[in-house]
Amino acid sequence: MAFGLGSVADRHEWRQEDPQMIAEVLFAITSMLSLARLTSILPAHETLGTLQISIGRMIDDMMRFMFLLMIILTAFLCGINNIYVHYIDLDRLGKYGNCLWNLL
Repeated sequence: MAFGLGSVADRHEWRQEDPQMIAEVLFAITSMLSLARLTSILPAHETLGTLQISIGRMIDDMMRFMFLLMIILTAFLCGINNIYVHYIDLDRLGKYGNCLWNLL
């Protein structure tokens, strides 16, 4: 389907080599690179540099906490599964598949 200069098409109908699409991708890449450059300059600042180091360490601690939380949640769901697996056929519990998704 060919589009002329005056036609309007939805973005999902654009070709990959459309100049507007390429310009937006290049703009996004340069924005990311400029922010990356800013984070390399920040540690030299006396206030913002220590803040950046603190936030980096805090994110590391949060990732460790999320990992432990996922282990505990998986153990809990395995325990619930072992309890309810025998009651799949009972109508009063509803559908077994919905039981675990409702807990999440």
